Amino acid sequence: MANDTNFGAEKLTSRIVEEAEAEAGRIIMEAEAKAGAISSQAEAEAERLNIEYAKKAEKAAADIIERSRTNGALDSRKTALREKRRVLDEAFELAEKELCALEDEKREALLSLMIRENVKGGETLRPAKPDRARLASLIEKQNPSLLRPVELGEDIEAGGGFRLLGCGYETDCTFEAMLRDFRERRESEAARVLFE
Repeated sequence: MANDTNFGAEKLTSRIVEEAEAEAGRIIMEAEAKAGAISSQAEAEAERLNIEYAKKAEKAAADIIERSRTNGALDSRKTALREKRRVLDEAFELAEKELCALEDEKREALLSLMIRENVKGGETLRPAKPDRARLASLIEKQNPSLLRPVELGEDIEAGGGFRLLGCGYETDCTFEAMLRDFRERRESEAARVLFE
């Protein structure tokens, strides 16, 4: 009977071990299935994140390229405008030099026109040093036609022309001022002629 008991105990032990092994196998299979599912989810999430970050990186790169293009275009326009400004400045400087270098009849004709357009009578005319003698002669010719004579005042520092001092006003008729006024009124036209 002891054998029967041993045999029964062995059978019971064997069955318990089998059930435990079966249960362990089932748990392992479930764990592997869960691990596989988790691994698949993690891979899918990693792929989704890779795609998302790739799109973000692409957009960031496109934004950087667009900003660079925009900045490049702005810098190019600034450089072009700066260069145009330099060319205009040089053109007006050259015009001023040529105006101040006028001689004889041309200079006298210009000064005579400036006197006719600006002198009303009774002013003091302050000549640029280079034009003192010409202006004195022109005023002498002009005074008989005026109600009040124009007086010749002290010289001024200028490349040509004069300043008129009247009662409560001063008119700058120097070559430099004429050219400055012309530039203010006509710079856009000059730019069009130079750059189009």
